[in-house]
Amino acid sequence: MVDTQKKHPRKFTKNPKSVSAALLILIGLIMGLFLIINIMSPKSPESSEKPVSEEITDIGESSEAPEYLSSFETGTKPSLKFEISGGFIKEYSLDELRDELNPHRIELVDPNYGKKKRYEAFSLQDVLQLGFGNRWESPEYTDVAFGATDGYTAIAKTSKLYESGGYIVYEDLDFKNWEPVGIGQVSPGPFYLVWSGKDQTTQNEYPWPWQLASIDLIKFQSQYPNVVPKGADPDSPAYLGFQIFEARCIRCHAMNRQGGTVGPDLNAPQSIVWYRPETMIKEFIRKPSKYRYTHMPDHPDLTDQDLNNLIAYFNYMNEIRN
Repeated sequence: MVDTQKKHPRKFTKNPKSVSAALLILIGLIMGLFLIINIMSPKSPESSEKPVSEEITDIGESSEAPEYLSSFETGTKPSLKFEISGGFIKEYSLDELRDELNPHRIELVDPNYGKKKRYEAFSLQDVLQLGFGNRWESPEYTDVAFGATDGYTAIAKTSKLYESGGYIVYEDLDFKNWEPVGIGQVSPGPFYLVWSGKDQTTQNEYPWPWQLASIDLIKFQSQYPNVVPKGADPDSPAYLGFQIFEARCIRCHAMNRQGGTVGPDLNAPQSIVWYRPETMIKEFIRKPSKYRYTHMPDHPDLTDQDLNNLIAYFNYMNEIRN
C-alpha cells in the first residue's frame, strides 16, 4: 500500500524572549573571557603598579639598596648597647657614633674571609670610652662580653682591651652592603669586631664577633658562678681546663645553663662525658669540620694536654650540677 500523504518540513516559530536570553548569556560569556585575559596578561610598562620583582632590590649590587641592611627586618637603624654586668647603661646609633667618633680606614687579612679586606671603622678603645667613660679601665671587671644578634657571646679578658689594634667595623669598603661571611653566608653588619695585629687571632683568644649588638663589662665569677669549678686548685687540670672553656667555649656553649646558647649545654641535664667517649670528645673539639657542617671552629692548636685538661674540667663539673 502506497502512502500518498505529502510530507512537508516542520516550521519553527521564533520566540523573542528566548532569543533575548540567549544574547544576554553570550554577551556575559564574552565579557567574562575578556576579564580573564586582562587579569592574566602582563602589565604594560606604563602601568602605575610595578610587578613585585621590580620592587625587590639586589642587596649585593643595586645602588638603591637600603642604607641599613642588617636591620631591615625590624625597620630600625643599627645601634650598639653598653652594659655593665648585664645592666643597661647607654645605647648609640650608628649615626650618633659617627657624630662622636673619628673614623679609621683600615686594611688587614681577615681570617673569617681568608683574604685581605678594607674597612671603615672606629677604634675599639674610642668606642669603649664613649660608652663607659673611664669605667672600662677599672680592674674590678675581669672580662668583657661581646654579644651578637644571633645569641653568640664572645668573652675576652679585659686586659686585651688595653692593647691597640681593636676596631669596630661599620662599613665594608670592598663590597657594597657587606660581603657575606661564614658557613651561613650572612652579613657581618651592622657592627663587626676585628683586630689588626698579627697575633690578635681567635686562637690567641681575641674575639672576632660579627653582627655585634652589645658590649658588657662583667665580673666573670659573679656573672657565671655555675661555670666555675668551685674548690679546684688553680694549678689542677680541672681548673686549667676551665680557663680554656672560659676563653674558647663559653661563647657558644653553656655549663650548668650559664653561657652561650648557640651550642648545647655541656653539663645539663647530663654531662657530655656521661654519653660520649673521651676520645671522641677530644677529636671533635680539635676538628669538628671533619665530622659535620657546623659553626664550631676547628682548634688544631690545642695540645693533647689542653684536651686532657678540658676532659678533667668536664669530669669535675659532672659532679657539680646546679
